Amino acid sequence: MNATPAKDPAQKTSWSKGRLFHRIKTDGLIIMGLFFLSGLGIAVTHFSPRYGVWLWVFLTLIFAAVSFFHRSNRHREQGQKTIPSMGSWLLHWLGLLLALFLVLFLETSGRMNSADAGLTSLLTVAIVTFLGGVHGDWRFGMVGILLGLTVGSAVYVEAYYWMMLIPFILAVVVGILWIWRRKQHG
Repeated sequence: MNATPAKDPAQKTSWSKGRLFHRIKTDGLIIMGLFFLSGLGIAVTHFSPRYGVWLWVFLTLIFAAVSFFHRSNRHREQGQKTIPSMGSWLLHWLGLLLALFLVLFLETSGRMNSADAGLTSLLTVAIVTFLGGVHGDWRFGMVGILLGLTVGSAVYVEAYYWMMLIPFILAVVVGILWIWRRKQHG
């Protein structure tokens, strides 16, 4: 006789839906968090490009830490070692730090004005964050695309940080409505 109890298919479906909901909720919060930090970086860069470059350096460390956390979790779930892929991950984010320091050097040496240094920093962060999404966690790709669109809109709009607030406000409203709806039906 088999002592293992029969598994109820409804329990498996319920567990899968709960796990999927948790994953979607976590992904949404991470995207909104990275997007919020990016919006903060854009606003600071607009008002003080010199401090904005330094804020982007700090945000690079945060983005790299979040990327590392998700990359190591994904590798652990797949039963892979995280050590072999850490070299390329480290070079990826160190490359961004180096590029930001070069932008800061160009700005402090007088070869680039502060406004251009801020936009160049934003463009650099957008490209590297997008590539982080292409080669790693898709959430970074989404944030990179939004940052790139912000750089593109800065060509047409003087106060470019306001353009970033529109999708951010929409994301916050959708998030609040989603959580409210979940509580109503949960």
